[in-house]
Amino acid sequence: MTFNSTWLSARPIGRKLLAAAGCGLLLTTFGALAEQQSTRLLWGDTHVHTSNSFDVYLFDTPTSTPDTAMRFARGLPVISPTTKTPWQLQVPLDFVVVSDHAEMVGSIWRMFEGDPEIADTKSGKIFRELASEQTTEQLQAIYDAVVNIGSGVESKVDLSPQELFSDMHGGSKRRATWLDHIEAVEKHNTPGEFTAFIGWEWSSTPGGSNLHRVVFTPAGGETASQFLPYSALESRNPEDLWNWLAQTSSHTGADFVAIPHNSNLSIG
Repeated sequence: MTFNSTWLSARPIGRKLLAAAGCGLLLTTFGALAEQQSTRLLWGDTHVHTSNSFDVYLFDTPTSTPDTAMRFARGLPVISPTTKTPWQLQVPLDFVVVSDHAEMVGSIWRMFEGDPEIADTKSGKIFRELASEQTTEQLQAIYDAVVNIGSGVESKVDLSPQELFSDMHGGSKRRATWLDHIEAVEKHNTPGEFTAFIGWEWSSTPGGSNLHRVVFTPAGGETASQFLPYSALESRNPEDLWNWLAQTSSHTGADFVAIPHNSNLSIG
């Protein structure tokens, strides 16, 4: 995926993303291109989670994949990961962003698949023992433990935030999932028909205030593979996210859009 004239009918017209609102984005141009070409209204979804998000997996939806999400957005028939029934849109979307939580992205399903990089860590062993049968109740127990680690709330696991970060997120722990995500996006991006954007969700919730941002880029896989998605485990401050986006854009040439998500829950 690159910004060029070969896919302008499927991408935002022009080289800049000017405005975004809700799940359907109004993508416009400015400068010389705005005078040459008219604005087009395209319909899509910028907030889609799969089992790569720890909460989706632990809410007992382990088979939801980026591939399924993008097939559904394209109007292709899929089996719903929740109801196990056939689903298909009557009218396909123009674009989609599979925006899984950047925090520990892909780590939970990789842990249960036995990936030693995750499963053989202290956190991995504790969580697999806690959910040995992966029942709904057991998965919920892991979710409760993850969100309460370091909060002072009594937990069923003896882990520190530093241990959880190192075992499930830190270093290159997320790279395999990120590269798989990029590959799925590139597979479903079909110039002139459907646009799949590479993106994620930065999921900061300091003191219970929702500061989440959905972040995506029109850059292609070669560019996106040069970085890992910035997460709230790196920083909970929006200013740090903005600085990272600016630095990464300068380094890689990638443009980014960051959309506040559920800012009605931001507590001001």
